[in-house]
Order: sequence, then C-alpha cells, then structure tokens
Amino acid sequence: MSQVNLKAPHLVAIAILIAGLAIAYAVSSGEGRYQMVSHGSTLLVFDTASGKTWKKFCMSNYGSTEWEEEKSPWSE
Repeated sequence: MSQVNLKAPHLVAIAILIAGLAIAYAVSSGEGRYQMVSHGSTLLVFDTASGKTWKKFCMSNYGSTEWEEEKSPWSE
C-alpha cells in the first residue's frame, strides 16, 4: 500500500495564502492616481480619480495599438 503525503496539501495552501497576501499588499499599497493592468495582449490604464479607463493592444492583430478610452456603462 502506498503512503499518502499529508504535508503536500498544507504546503500548497500556505503558498496560496502567501501569494494572496502579496497580491493584496501590492494592490493596497499603490498610492498613485493611475493604475496599469496587463491581461494577455491588452494593456489597461485606470484613473482612480475620474474612473476613466484607456486600453491598448500590444499586437495589432488583436485591435488598436493606440490608446483608446473605454466607455463604461455608468458614464453614458
């Protein structure tokens, strides 16, 4: 019969907890007005004061490589 390693799930849980705390700290410690987020080939800039968002694609086959303001549903 094979032995089950009971320490492995605990180590994974601890690693996930540490990663979550690091991400939460990084998000909460940002004091700047503008925040930049990248997701795949898309770059987004968010203005925390006005709520406006701009996007740009890194590769032209996905969309415009120029900064464009994103229209949000609450701004119309």
